[in-house]
Amino acid sequence: MYTPVSALTVRYPVYGPDNYNGFIFAGIPAAAGAAWNLYAVHYGEQGPRQSVLVANANQPAFSPDGRNIAFIRNGELYLMNADGSNQRCIMHNGEISHPAWWNSTLR
Repeated sequence: MYTPVSALTVRYPVYGPDNYNGFIFAGIPAAAGAAWNLYAVHYGEQGPRQSVLVANANQPAFSPDGRNIAFIRNGELYLMNADGSNQRCIMHNGEISHPAWWNSTLR
């Protein structure tokens, strides 16, 4: 479903690595009681394409190789493939925020 960016409150824009060809961001519709979602915007021959990648989630972070995205849902840390598949909770804490990746090739 397409929601114009102008109708969203946007936070946490994250550009993907070169092989991702787009970016993701957390957005919340202006409707009362709406939840944060992760949106993906991909660039292609017909221009940018926007879609909901994950519902009820925010604070995305790409892995250094671009194959995975960490994100927060209800204060817990989740991991998924960059296409939104294989979502799984990897840390049950309830107070996690702002995930980041460590690139072991940087020393």
